[in-house]
Amino acid sequence: MNKRQPLIFFSHHHSEATLLTPVVNILELYGFNCFLAHLHISPSKNWKHTILENLKNCDFFIPFLSNEFKSSPWCDQESGIAYEKNKVIIPIIVTLEPYGFLYEIQGISYKSNQANLPNAILDAIETGSFSLRFHLIQHLKFSDSFQQSNLIISRIRKYSRFSITELESILNAIFKNQQVNEAFETKKLIKKIIVQNSHDISEYQKNKLLNIEKSI
Repeated sequence: MNKRQPLIFFSHHHSEATLLTPVVNILELYGFNCFLAHLHISPSKNWKHTILENLKNCDFFIPFLSNEFKSSPWCDQESGIAYEKNKVIIPIIVTLEPYGFLYEIQGISYKSNQANLPNAILDAIETGSFSLRFHLIQHLKFSDSFQQSNLIISRIRKYSRFSITELESILNAIFKNQQVNEAFETKKLIKKIIVQNSHDISEYQKNKLLNIEKSI
């Protein structure tokens, strides 16, 4: 894949890395690169340089605001750098409300969203200038598993009628990627396309979609 994937930097106390690892794994299926220091820094690397490089290059900065976060000598510095570099900041409120530079930024409640934190993060991303809709539709063709296809499609299906460009990208993924055209959620996506975009597809494309739908 040549297209650069947007980068999410998770700022956290090392003791809470295991809480964020499953979240990172899901967000990566949605086509995001994620940086979690205790997961992505190998022993041989200069860790300070690696952290600063990822802070510089990240598109989204997500601080995991717990009592442990505040006790860390590094987390507040990471937050200050992200604020100064004008990164999109999405705080996760565990036991602490946003403070310092983050004071006026709306956060996500960890307690209320613990079971579905990746989707809560995607919802927060979608409220900003980043086009999650465009990103997911473009990324679908790169899916390399049924799990990934089902996750992306379940989100795409919520969007309103597709543009011609969006439709071309979606059809390309369905017709050319087996991990997409055999995924369970694709059946629902095909029904949506035939209902909402019936005038935008040829009879040949429609029949091809119906055949795929029947085979799932």
